[in-house]
Amino acid sequence: MKVAEFGSYDHEDGPFPIMAEIFLRGPVKASINAGPLQRYKGGIILDSPANRNTTHNHGVSLVGWGYDKSADIQYWIVRNSVGDTCITHKML
Repeated sequence: MKVAEFGSYDHEDGPFPIMAEIFLRGPVKASINAGPLQRYKGGIILDSPANRNTTHNHGVSLVGWGYDKSADIQYWIVRNSVGDTCITHKML
């Protein structure tokens, strides 16, 4: 397998370039602060400005997106794979 293209996106770019990348080529790797995942029980994890500039210590794959009509919020569908003590091969 050969990587033909690669790039990066900033939070300020908004969601649409990442959505286009997922639609055209498949999952996108994202770096996140894994702290909120340690308490994850299900549902949407809301973005927190406090977590944006902290240590990005975990990689996940963005595989899609959705919209929760009742909460009026867009969200990413995230594939995560971590050891047995956390979320193992789960979709967030």
